[in-house]
Amino acid sequence: MEHASGQSLMPMANLWLRRSGHPHILYSGSYDSAARTYTVSMEQTQLPAADPQPWILPVDWALVKDGAVTHTGVHRLSAAKDALVIRDVETEPDFLSFARNWSYFGTHANTKASGAQLARQALTDPDCVNRYFAYRAVVDAEKAAIIEALRTERAAGGQPEQRPEGGAPGLTVSPELVQLHAAILFDEQMTAGARASLLREGEDIHTRKDLSFLYVSREIQREHRYSRTPAARCTAAQRVATVALTLPLHCISFHFFVSFACPH
Repeated sequence: MEHASGQSLMPMANLWLRRSGHPHILYSGSYDSAARTYTVSMEQTQLPAADPQPWILPVDWALVKDGAVTHTGVHRLSAAKDALVIRDVETEPDFLSFARNWSYFGTHANTKASGAQLARQALTDPDCVNRYFAYRAVVDAEKAAIIEALRTERAAGGQPEQRPEGGAPGLTVSPELVQLHAAILFDEQMTAGARASLLREGEDIHTRKDLSFLYVSREIQREHRYSRTPAARCTAAQRVATVALTLPLHCISFHFFVSFACPH
């Protein structure tokens, strides 16, 4: 492989085979219309404490506009911080598809993507894996908002929080998430199995670990009091957000299915 590529693979092999852990990359994208460039900023975090050398890995990327790839390539990331400048970008892309086709073993997070960008990616990214991650980011934000609303209600002595006009979703599943869920549910370009895997709702919030140990209802307090392990107490906090979100979504799925199958 070294002979064919003309590159030394030993530095990469030493990092991947002789220490534990995996890469975690924070990234963001910005478009410069005057220069017609798109810049991808990357930072490796959570490096192993015993050996904090940056990982060496390939990042398969693409710029996507209206569901079509306009620019694509593979970037070799070997520094703790790096920037990739993509030139001759005539129009601003809808989003950046990062680490496509699971180009490396590890995790990543977009630090600047808006909810609208993530929703669009969940619907139109040609890379199915990144569609899943975009959808998960949208749903995790909704679940986090539900937990935080329950916290506010508890702090107010059990009085329901008054939702301001245009404010946070609170205890109500947002119409935007309902529409996104329905669009994926009936996307015939995906197999039924892929749609089921993408829409499956678990009890965790990958992007908000800080909410795992919050107990925001009397039911949680009771389960917390009698639970013997931290893991069980953690699950109790997550379960309330999951039920609050998944029950409406499951009802939505059933309602759309009945409407679709029995229009009259």
